[in-house]
Amino acid sequence: MSPDKKKIRIGFILLVFYISIMSGIPIKAAGDELKLLPSIAVKEEYNDNILYTIAQPKSDFITTVSPGFAFINRTEKMDITLSGRLDRLFYSKYSEFDTTDQYYDGIGKYAVTERFNISGKALYSKTSRPDRDLETTGIPLGPATRERQNYGISGTYALTEKTAATLSYEYLNDNYDAERFVDSESHLVNLGFVHDLTYFARSTKGRFNLGYARYNMTGSKIDNYEATIGFSRDLSEKWNLLIDGGARYTYWKFQVTDVQRTVFDPTPPPFFFPIFAEQEKTTSELGAVARLNLNYKWERTNAGFNFGYDLSSPSGRTGSVERTSLALNVNTRFLYELLAILSGGYFFNKSSEVGIGTKVDEETLWITPGIRYEWSKDILMEISYTYNRTRYNTVREYTDRNLFLVYFRVQHDLFN
Repeated sequence: MSPDKKKIRIGFILLVFYISIMSGIPIKAAGDELKLLPSIAVKEEYNDNILYTIAQPKSDFITTVSPGFAFINRTEKMDITLSGRLDRLFYSKYSEFDTTDQYYDGIGKYAVTERFNISGKALYSKTSRPDRDLETTGIPLGPATRERQNYGISGTYALTEKTAATLSYEYLNDNYDAERFVDSESHLVNLGFVHDLTYFARSTKGRFNLGYARYNMTGSKIDNYEATIGFSRDLSEKWNLLIDGGARYTYWKFQVTDVQRTVFDPTPPPFFFPIFAEQEKTTSELGAVARLNLNYKWERTNAGFNFGYDLSSPSGRTGSVERTSLALNVNTRFLYELLAILSGGYFFNKSSEVGIGTKVDEETLWITPGIRYEWSKDILMEISYTYNRTRYNTVREYTDRNLFLVYFRVQHDLFN
């Protein structure tokens, strides 16, 4: 890791640490919420394609034991959450895949004044499951270990009673222990404005965003500029709608290896051999960006539908993809303790038209129905079934998976 990267990492860790320390001053005050929640969870699953491969899928029972903790402190000016978890995976037949995944994160928000607040986050994870990104990017990885660091900071300022501005920065770094995966880092900056349009339309806010992203990968660099305009609106007491649309300009800089010239060697045995040279090339393109969120909330039922179309970095691969995503989440309470849950999604990842980097043309679909029983806020059990399917359009092949899961978790607040 370069000195600059180390400075970025240390700086954001200190930021979140500072927020967490400040949240405890004073630790107890009127209206404060302070919790320390150790937990233990056990998950038993049957997976008929543990490596998510096209040919010769392996099936197995997997037991996951997950000790963890969460620290929560909320005051009138501060909101801080720190958490950590270890996932110890035990495979019944294929014990060579036994591993321990790690997750640590912290988020904090502080109201500096009535008009200005800042927030920060820091995350570190070390994971190895091939299916870790299926429900977030739609791109399956392999059983490679990935270390991820993700840090961010943002500030929101109320310019007037009706207008607010937000400036944010986020850093993401992925490193893999397998050579066939590409390490990457990204820097994302966004400036957004929200203006109350109630004078023109009831319960409506206008939105305008300017964004910049830099993706650094082995052999290539990508600069992406975006501008979107949209609105959010409370359609009723139950429904809320958000729509953003706009354009992007993407600039690629990449290294290619070309044959510079051919040389003849007369010494026995005589032969011709090429002389290769590294060349830097650039290209660019214009594209579209779109987002839509539709949410429903009423008494016993919550539901959300999300649509997105944007440029993104493909996990573990070089280049970029145009990603179309659809996601649905629904939960409803039949009883106070019993919930029915349904979630699902669709991703279409396709290499951008300029064709730089890894060739990607994949469609991933997943759906998860299940039920959850909550004895209390600290004890719950969940039973679910998940079906995943990924179609690789470049080779006209697909892989799928059935996963049956039973999950149990108990936690206890040591401060109460």
